[in-house]
Amino acid sequence: MTLDLSLYNFLYLCATLLSLILGVVMISFGVKENKWNILMGLAYLFLAHGIFLVLLIDSGLMPNFPSIYRTGNLAGLVYVPLTYLYFRGMLFNKKLKAWDLVFFLPALIFFADFLPIYLLDSDEKLALILAEIKDPNLFVEYNQSRFFPSNFYTGFRSVFSTILWSMSVYLVLRFKRNSSLVDSQGQMIKWVLGYLFFQILLFAPFYFTYFIDNQRIIFRVTHFAAALLCLFSSVYLLFFPRILYGLSLNEDRSRKSDQLQSSKQDQSKKIQKNKDQLEPEKVFEIEQMLQRLMLEKKVYLTKGYTSHDLAKDAEIPYYVLTNYLNHAVGSSFPDYINRLRIQHCVALIESGEVDHLTLEGIGETCGFNNRNSFGVAFKKTMGQSPSEFVKSRKVD
Repeated sequence: MTLDLSLYNFLYLCATLLSLILGVVMISFGVKENKWNILMGLAYLFLAHGIFLVLLIDSGLMPNFPSIYRTGNLAGLVYVPLTYLYFRGMLFNKKLKAWDLVFFLPALIFFADFLPIYLLDSDEKLALILAEIKDPNLFVEYNQSRFFPSNFYTGFRSVFSTILWSMSVYLVLRFKRNSSLVDSQGQMIKWVLGYLFFQILLFAPFYFTYFIDNQRIIFRVTHFAAALLCLFSSVYLLFFPRILYGLSLNEDRSRKSDQLQSSKQDQSKKIQKNKDQLEPEKVFEIEQMLQRLMLEKKVYLTKGYTSHDLAKDAEIPYYVLTNYLNHAVGSSFPDYINRLRIQHCVALIESGEVDHLTLEGIGETCGFNNRNSFGVAFKKTMGQSPSEFVKSRKVD
């Protein structure tokens, strides 16, 4: 087995080896540093596999590797969604979900379509290879398909690549609308844009050679362009070692996270400040509503009366009522309502209207649920217990 190192085969070999090395590096460091690099590392490995098959076909060495017959297109259909998911993860850190498997449906269909070929033994595969080896175009016509016509998959792969490439470009445009994200991840966005530019080589030759009848030229241009994608993107990646080793995303995303967190805190403070600063007219309006409820309806005498009940009866939003009590009155709702109850209770005791009631009965009359809560609230407001206050009134 000898390899004829023509210019094309030499470039195929370089592209395969460089992609293989970068794929292994990105996966190895991706496990520790940046999980999204695992996807791109796998994409490089699948792309390297496809270019390696082109090398075998073009050099005539394919009969030495019957076990990988018909796996090139499968690798291509896996490579394309891997790069899209990588870009999405790098740009927005969006977690992978089960429905993302839909992007690999074309690869699954291809695998199912050619499963009988994969199940053949080496001798049977070798016979198929020998029947096609003199005409490389037969390798890419996929004429053993059970579901689709001959040469369907070549065009489909190009269209599929175009669609996901367009979706990746859309992700970049969305990302660039947020200037703060672009500023914090400048290296990463340059890498993504550069790779997307080189990725045009994956599908553009298919459209440019659509009306060319020379199948040899079509095969050469289409597959050599894919090799150039490997070479250009791999060399380009070497200029971004932080991306290659997965270091950029963690640092930049951490900085971006800190910036967003700081921005959210500032915004929260501004919102809270605006809520805290009630206009004088609004304060006066709330005071009038509450005075009417307290003087006319004496709602504070209702047992179990809550702040939500008061907000509903006063027809004002709950957060506005809480804001008013905390900042305009300087009191919590329990203290506010209990103070009104104690004031009412003191008035009743001084008037003699409740002389016939026990202290527990007086508390219940004033809206307290039990003697203990009544006693605590009374002492907090008046500085003495209810019994001490009653005795002092009798002495007077």
